[in-house]
Amino acid sequence: MPVHRASRVLTAVLLAASGTALLLVASTSEAIPICGICTPSGPCERAFCDGDSCVKEPKPSGTTCRAAAGECDLGGRCDGTAVTCPASRKKAKGTVCACDSNACTSDVCDGVNVACGHFAFPVGTPCGPGLVCSSTGCVPSK
Repeated sequence: MPVHRASRVLTAVLLAASGTALLLVASTSEAIPICGICTPSGPCERAFCDGDSCVKEPKPSGTTCRAAAGECDLGGRCDGTAVTCPASRKKAKGTVCACDSNACTSDVCDGVNVACGHFAFPVGTPCGPGLVCSSTGCVPSK
């Protein structure tokens, strides 16, 4: 990559928090390294200019590269070697998740979906003293 050694006028327009545009003009005759476009190849790679070279390296293992899409999704974390985010993984089947306050459902991840599952217990399952599950919830036993 080339390094330019000429007097240059650098101009920047900044937008202040108030919405006012500010014009900044600076002159320099220093060596200005030109790295070029230096962008990461994937969400698990960082890229930066080092002088006139673009350096690319994997992000550290465990760096979040994808947010969880739901309560039963693990999201994505970089492995420290690949530049791509690993495939989506779900929490294990049977992992307890948010309670829906219904004594007649089991609130667990199913190992497949990102949302918490609220699976109905069989009709007649005890759900409290003198109560059993029905198709509509916990009701007095007959």
